[in-house]
Parts: sequence; structure tokens; C-alpha cells
Amino acid sequence: MPFDLKTYRGGEPLLVTASAVDPAGNAHSGEDWLDRVNTTSTLRGIILPLELKGPHCRRQELFGLELLEWLRWSAPEPVRFVPVLALAWQSLRQVLGRRPCLLLVAGGATFVRLPEAAEHAWLAAQRFVDAVRGSGSDHLCAKPTDIERLATGALRRAEEVTHHDLANEFYAAWRLWEGYRRALEGANRGTTSATLQAEIDRVSKVRFSWEAELKRRMLQPAFRQFRVSRRAWEFPAYPLVEDADRILQIHIEDGLPPGTRILLVDDEFEKGLADVLLQILFRKCEFQRRLDNSEWVYSEQSEKGRWARFVCVKDVASAVHWLDYWHPGLGLVGAVGEIERSSADWKNAWATVLQASPDDPAEYILDKLDDPTLWPKNTQTIALLDLRLKRERLASIYSTRQMESVRLRDAIKAADLDFPVIMLTASRQAVNFAAVMAGAREVDGWLTKEAPDVPADDENSSRALHYLLERLHLFACLHDWYCPEFEWNLERKLACARLYNSPHRDFCLGHIAQRAEAIFHTLLVGRTLQDKYKGEKFYSCIESEVAPLRFDVERRLVARRIAVAALLHTAQWAAGGPRWNVDAFQNLMPGRPDKKIVKAVYDVVNFNDRLWFTTSEPTLIERLLKEEYEWLLNRSWERNSDHVQEWIRSAKDEAFRSS
Repeated sequence: MPFDLKTYRGGEPLLVTASAVDPAGNAHSGEDWLDRVNTTSTLRGIILPLELKGPHCRRQELFGLELLEWLRWSAPEPVRFVPVLALAWQSLRQVLGRRPCLLLVAGGATFVRLPEAAEHAWLAAQRFVDAVRGSGSDHLCAKPTDIERLATGALRRAEEVTHHDLANEFYAAWRLWEGYRRALEGANRGTTSATLQAEIDRVSKVRFSWEAELKRRMLQPAFRQFRVSRRAWEFPAYPLVEDADRILQIHIEDGLPPGTRILLVDDEFEKGLADVLLQILFRKCEFQRRLDNSEWVYSEQSEKGRWARFVCVKDVASAVHWLDYWHPGLGLVGAVGEIERSSADWKNAWATVLQASPDDPAEYILDKLDDPTLWPKNTQTIALLDLRLKRERLASIYSTRQMESVRLRDAIKAADLDFPVIMLTASRQAVNFAAVMAGAREVDGWLTKEAPDVPADDENSSRALHYLLERLHLFACLHDWYCPEFEWNLERKLACARLYNSPHRDFCLGHIAQRAEAIFHTLLVGRTLQDKYKGEKFYSCIESEVAPLRFDVERRLVARRIAVAALLHTAQWAAGGPRWNVDAFQNLMPGRPDKKIVKAVYDVVNFNDRLWFTTSEPTLIERLLKEEYEWLLNRSWERNSDHVQEWIRSAKDEAFRSS
């Protein structure tokens, strides 16, 4: 309800003569109130009756204090510090007995009890007006330090609000979205990327249905009190992700890897997180289907039908049913204990929504939403799993093994260690992190939902976004092709991940194999390439001879195969394995050596910088990609065929056994 206002002339104090006030003290009432005056020039003080009558309430309930609390905690500066003259028919002791609001006795507030004669109250008000008119009126204003001190222990509403409550009420989602904005702006500095600029323009136009209400709530006293009461605390920052801008640009240009599918398990996913992740990961604003408010599905359309890319569920039962549908081999039904809803009930619920027969198998029921025949060949499911899936509060001392989410994670990892699970939580407890991430692999991760107790730092939020994208673009699919023995840095991993996560993966790998075989055959049958590139180094020859189809790393992978094949072709074989023949290797390779004096094979070619091998010894054969082993095994060897085949096969078995 808007306030009835009366202002003095000449930028003098404001007299609130309202007969009613919003009993909830919502911030929008305060905004309406401030909109009625020019706060930068006319508002110098407030005369505030405390006994304001509201709807379905009595004057004795002192709703004027709601306005005082809003003013001190949530009004824009410097308005929130203006002097206040509080008037009531009750005594100060009676007022504080009913509503223990220490703002009433803190600096910046003056209390006057109204006498029976109204003119006496008017005189008190006039004296207040004269005081704030004076040149030394600043001493009457509230002090920020005094107000903030009240947040620690004296304000009951701040104590009643928890980090978890505020984080899940749209705030964490909003902070992640702000981090995405900041990350885009940071990546776009100093570049002329049309794709980045287009995404910045798109994001600037996105409006969430809950955003305005969240920002109004952020102006309310309880929200501000909670933030100030935690101001002295220290919180960890997200790690700085290497090549973060490059990861973001890859995400904008390519989208998520085409086989990546996300399962979000969060009992409050509808409070912003699902909306924000859909916008960030898929640049969409609508889910295709919703099962009540408990399951939302975004599926991508092709000429043949749809397949699900992003599924949001609220409980372990739904998560188990989706995972069992996607990955029957995990055997999660029964592995996480008794679940609340049976598979039959889950199927029947979706059959009703999709107008299918409940007697059909699950793949037929969900066919319109997630057709298994359309799943990419290298589909990878990634679980984003909220730590606390039930609203009831846990005891102050508890075991993480009591949590349903932890039981689900343990069951998933027991069935498949390489299944990526990223834990989401609003918890700050280190014991949770230690217990849940014990035994985690490189593909797993941890992401904290931001709450107002952490300062609104867009740089830190952008780091959270970078961390999430790094997980989804790289580490989630890493185990398909990468071995720890490679010892590659992030840049090298990303370069190969783009190819291996691409829908054109098989076609590009076929092109690499064909070009490597053609170039190596040319080297064996004559001196054409050796003479052609006599003045250049080896890798420059490859750059000239190989035109990548889509990815620059294709040249690197062609060069690796040629170099390894040349080493094996020219090697001297003994009982202990191959020994590199430096002179023969140099004579076979095109171009001039990397160094003027050649004593070893690494003087001919820089194995680390150009070929991404951490060694040039024969043990490098244990550091090959799966497709490189297959290429070497499938080609015809002109010399030492039996030795080469046996050595490669043994090295391949050893490499995959260790990985």
C-alpha cells in the first residue's frame, strides 16, 4: 500500500502521516515511498509515527518500525542514514518490549512519546526540523558502522535466515548468470570476435521471470542484515582456470560437445538454476516438457526426432530412473537403497504426459522426447548433483553418508568410476567437501552455490562459470581418449578435446590416418618431400602438406604418426626392444633438423614442443592415442614387421591397462 506523504518546503524533513503500511515491510513499499520524493535533494530527515495501522492489524503492533528497518538496511545511500524522529503514544520501554528493534535507540534515531495534547507533538517535530536544518546536522545522521554492528546477534531475522535458504531462492542462479555476463565481457576485451559480441548482445536482452522479484527481495532488511552479519567472515575463492577465455570462446562457437547430456538433480532446481543453466549451456529459454514441477526436460530437435540434452529432477528416485534408462549397465535400482517411486509409477507418469501407452517399454514411452536411436555414438552423461536434496534441516553434527545425494554418488562411482559427477552445494562445511570428494577422479568436480554472505564479486562468479565450463567441455569426456601418462597441459587437452568431442570426430580421424599414411609412403619410396622441404623444419613441412578439415590439431596428429612410424621403421631391433637409429631417422625425415648438431632423435624433431611427447625414448610408444596404436598396427611394415607389430601390441596393452 503506498504511503501518504507530506513534505516541508525547501528540502526539509519528511513527515509520514500514513494511516496504513504494508505489514510485511516489503521492499517495494519502501521503493514506492522513495519514489514519491526526490531523495537526492529534498529528503533530509523523517518524522515517523510508529503506531501505523495496517490491513488486519492494530496500531499497537507498531508497523512504523517496518519502515525504519527498511530505511536503515535497504534504502539507497545516503538516504538510509538520514535522521529519524520516531513518535508513539507508548513509552520507549513499551515499544521495545513489543518489538525489540535496537535501531530505535541507535545513532540517527530520536524517540519522542506523544502527549495527550497534539500541539506538543507538533512542537517536538518542529524542534527536530530546526535541528536538521542547521549546518551541523550531520551529527544527527545514523552511522554505517553502528548499524552494521547491530547485524551480529541483535537482529533476530538475520539469525533465522540460513545460507542455504538464500542461495536456493534464485540468488545462486542470479550470481552464476552475472558471472557468465562478466566472463563474456572479459573474454571480449581486446578481441574482435563476432560470436562473442553476438552472445553479449543476446545475454543483455535475457530477462528471467523471477529476476525482478529477487532484486526486490535483495532490498529487504533481512537480506541486508544477513549479508552484513557475515561481512567479517572469510570465504574461499574459485581457482583461476587456465585458458578460461579460450574455453568460453570454444563454448560460444561450438556449444557443448554434441554428445554431452546433463542430468541436474536438485530439489529446488526450479528456483532459477535450471533456467540459467539452460541459457548458458544451450542458449535456450524453454524446456520442451515438464512432468508437474518435478521433472523438466530440454531435448534437441533433428529431422528424425528429439533426444534429451538437459534433464532436471528433484529426487533420487527420478534420477535413478533416468540413469537406468540411459545406462542400464549401472544397475542403480536397489544400489542406493529403497527409493520413493517405482519405475512403473515413473513410466506411467510420463506416459500420461506424452500420451503414450503405459504398457510400452520406457524407450517407446519417451520416444517423442528422447529417442535412443538419435543418441550420438559417443554420448556422455554428466550428473550435477545437489548435496542436500531434502528441505528438512540436518542436525548440527551429522554424517554425510546419511544424505541421499551421497548414496547416489557412491552408487554411480561404484558402477563406473569414469562417470562424471559434479557436486552442487550451498554448504560451507569443509567436512562435506572432504567426505564427498574422497576418491574423486579428474572427471569429477564441486561447485558452490553463492549466497549473500559472499560479497557480490562478479570476477569470482565468472571463475565459477569458467570452472563449470572446463568440467563440461574437457574433463567430462577426457577418459574416452586421454591417458595421464601424456602429461599434457590444459591447452593441449583442449585442442584434442575439441576434435574428440566433435560430431565430425570419426571423419577427421579418418582424414588424419589417410594423410599420415600418404605422406609416410612418399617418404619411403623416394626423396620428393625431403628435397622439397630441404630448408624448412619438419613441422613446417607438415603444415604445408596437410590442410585441416576443421581443427588445427589435425596437423599435429599427422606429424605424431609420421614421426613414430619413422622411428620404428629405422630402429635397430634386439631382444630388449628397439633402439633408435639417429642417422637413419634423420635421413628419412623431411626438412632440416631442429638443431645444427644432431646427436639424438630429439635434435632432429622437437618431440615435446611439436609432437607433444614428454620423452623421445622408446617408452614414448606407451604414450599414444588409441587411434595412433590402431593406425600403426593396421599399416604394412616394410622392415622388421614382426618386431614392430609385437612391440606396438604390447605397448598398447600396457597403456590401456595402466589407464
